[in-house]
Amino acid sequence: MGILGPAPIARLGYRQGFLSPLSGLLAHLRTRALTDLYNNRPSWPVEPHRKLDETAFAAQGWPSPLTDEEVVKPLLVLSGEHAALQW
Repeated sequence: MGILGPAPIARLGYRQGFLSPLSGLLAHLRTRALTDLYNNRPSWPVEPHRKLDETAFAAQGWPSPLTDEEVVKPLLVLSGEHAALQW
């Protein structure tokens, strides 16, 4: 029993959160795992991903936007050329 009497049950949850502030953060971070991002496709990474694609395309001298097939095809050609040089 404290100076002000026993702590009400409602305060126990607050006290636990105060003593372990990371528990709520860790629960939130679990929803940001790669599996969750892949399965639920949130909208927040769409714009940064588009900008990254445009930057990578510009660095290669490619037009933007490209389909996945249009990206993979020249990369496979470059990979084959690189492998031929090593043998």
